[in-house]
Amino acid sequence: MAVSYGGQAEKEVRHHFTWILDLKREMGKWEIQVHVRGLRFKVDLASHETCKAKHDKNVQDFLQDNPTAPPSLDVLGIQSHTATAQCSQPLTPRQLPIYICERKLGTGSFGSVDKVIDVSTGAIFARKEFYESQWGKGGNRRKTD
Repeated sequence: MAVSYGGQAEKEVRHHFTWILDLKREMGKWEIQVHVRGLRFKVDLASHETCKAKHDKNVQDFLQDNPTAPPSLDVLGIQSHTATAQCSQPLTPRQLPIYICERKLGTGSFGSVDKVIDVSTGAIFARKEFYESQWGKGGNRRKTD
């Protein structure tokens, strides 16, 4: 299964992976789609401004009952295979965190910085993308992760 946020992470298919559907976003809202074996459906989240008191109460009730658990997608009945990597082994590319870009924070002579969100935890980070210098070639700098 994969979840895309505004078109990002669409090809990040994972098994036994936590996806958060309601990421806090500063600017606008995410268009969220769930992709499962050729099936794709869009998740429309209601604006919480229209029922703020009810929403806040629901969030508080949920957090009291599940202080560390994000909402589960188990109700969709999607079966996944058990992970094969042991805890002491390095993570495979399919186990690495997925970060989506919220917005550009700035650019400079060495690279650019974006605000990114981990789709499993909702944690917010700054990601720097460095330019690979072309000093000896007299050419322009090009981006590299």
